[in-house]
Amino acid sequence: MNKVRFFAEMKECRVNASAFITIQPRKGGKTALVMQQSGAPNAFLSMHKDGSVAMKKAWDKYEEWLKEYFMELDEIIAQDHVDAIEEDRQITALLAEADQVEMLHDSEKKDVIDLCHEAALVMNAEIDDLSQRLADRRVYWSSPQAIHNSQQNVLIQYRKEAFQNGPRIVQHVVKVMIISIRRAKILTGYAEIPPNPKILVDIDECEIPF
Repeated sequence: MNKVRFFAEMKECRVNASAFITIQPRKGGKTALVMQQSGAPNAFLSMHKDGSVAMKKAWDKYEEWLKEYFMELDEIIAQDHVDAIEEDRQITALLAEADQVEMLHDSEKKDVIDLCHEAALVMNAEIDDLSQRLADRRVYWSSPQAIHNSQQNVLIQYRKEAFQNGPRIVQHVVKVMIISIRRAKILTGYAEIPPNPKILVDIDECEIPF
C-alpha cells in the first residue's frame, strides 16, 4: 500500500485520535496489519508472513504515515478555522448598515466598501446570467406549465450553486432571483418566437461547402 492509498483509507474510515496500527493473526502463518480505532470503522492495510522483515517495515511505515496524516489533518482543521473566521467577517461586513459603516475607522471602512463593491459585481454578473437563462426557457413549443417548471429548475440550480462561489448571504441570493425574474420578462429567449414558415432560405446543393 502506498501513502496516497493509505491516506484515502484513513479519510474513508473517518480516522480519529484513538487510531493505532496493530496486528491480527491469520491462518497459515500470516499476519494482517490493521488500523484500529474506537467509534469508527477499522481499516485492513496489508497481509504479511508472521515475524517477517517486510511486516516490521510495513508496520513502521504505517505508523509514520498515520502520524503524518494527523499532522496534515491538524493543519487542515486550523486553516478551516481561519477560513471560517474570515468568511464570518466578510458576511458581517456585507450585512452592516450604513450608519455602522460610518462609525468604522478609515481602513475598516475601505475594507467593507471593497467587499460590498465586489459582492455587487458578482450580483450583477449573476443577474445577467440567471435572467437570460430564465428567458431562454420560454420556448414556443412548450406549454405554459412546462415553461414554468423549467424556469423553477433553473432557480433551484442557481440556489444550489450560489453558495459555492464564496461567502453568500441569503439576502444576496433572494435579491438575485427576484431581480432576474423581473428582468427576464423584458428579455428575448433563444426560441421564444416560432420561425415564420413563409420565410424560407433556398440553398443550392452546390453551395454547401462539404
